[in-house]
Amino acid sequence: MSNNIQDIITNEYQNFKKRIAQLIPKVDEDLILQVLKFQTMKEEWPGSVTLKIKYQKDLDTEFGTKKERLYEKYKMLPSEMDKRTLRFKALGLYLEDISELSQDPEVEYISGSAEPSQKDQYASAQ
Repeated sequence: MSNNIQDIITNEYQNFKKRIAQLIPKVDEDLILQVLKFQTMKEEWPGSVTLKIKYQKDLDTEFGTKKERLYEKYKMLPSEMDKRTLRFKALGLYLEDISELSQDPEVEYISGSAEPSQKDQYASAQ
């Protein structure tokens, strides 16, 4: 019986992740699940999320403009991980915000992690 339950739950979980990928194809499903968990379980969750935003290859992405927009909205300046990726940690980032960020046609993929609290904030220079 327990295998059957495990199979059913595993199947439902995989289907749910596939549905997330259909709805927000440029965002890591595990990031969405982490944010969803905290948003729904913790009423006072501050939206503490670290994002890695990878931009498409062979585009002249203007990182200065991208960084300014993120700073204006979240008050944290992203750091450049490489020629195509910005990384930043901010408060007040929720599912709708991540979905909105993924709508940028220059974005290839967004990954990252969500934290249960705002501890461990790091400076953008790190």
